[in-house]
Amino acid sequence: MATNKNTPLSDMKEKQPAMQASDKTPGSRPSLLPRSKKHQNILLERAALLAQKRESEEADDKHESYLLFRLGNAGLYGIPWHDLVEVMPKTRLTTVPGAAECILGVFNRRGKILSALNITTLIGLSDNSSDGMDEMIVVTAAGMTVGIAVNELLGSQDYDPARLEPPMLMRKKNGGASYVHGIDKGKITLLNLESLLRDPRLS
Repeated sequence: MATNKNTPLSDMKEKQPAMQASDKTPGSRPSLLPRSKKHQNILLERAALLAQKRESEEADDKHESYLLFRLGNAGLYGIPWHDLVEVMPKTRLTTVPGAAECILGVFNRRGKILSALNITTLIGLSDNSSDGMDEMIVVTAAGMTVGIAVNELLGSQDYDPARLEPPMLMRKKNGGASYVHGIDKGKITLLNLESLLRDPRLS
């Protein structure tokens, strides 16, 4: 018996029995998706949650950890944790005649003589006194290991470089802008030690 070619496709679908989950054509693979709308929605919600989690993990990978400290009366700064070697208490320094203004002296760290820096002069702070610098952080960057004298350690914080404010233009007059990764909320300046320790005044 010939099929009526004028029969609408929608009518043909209505006449066909619905395929049950257990029905399958020989040689075909059964669908793994649930036939229930409710269960399909649950799967979609789970997929969306997994996608959000993956995006969140990728965002976390972009964050960098910084050690925060204070220089002078109000200057708040940070250096990348991966540059940090050690935090030391106030260390006895030996002055070096004729050394640059930013070099406070040298000190002995486990048999190695290291320079101690006052980086306030390098980054152009007007308050460049070394008074009250009772903490020393030992760092390695730009192929050298040195100590940086600071007034107070403030802990650590993670930052997303994409969310930091750019360096202020006023710093460029001393070349300091190139020493800054970015500024957090106008309060904490995150330093680029790799550039800072290449300053010609250190050589």
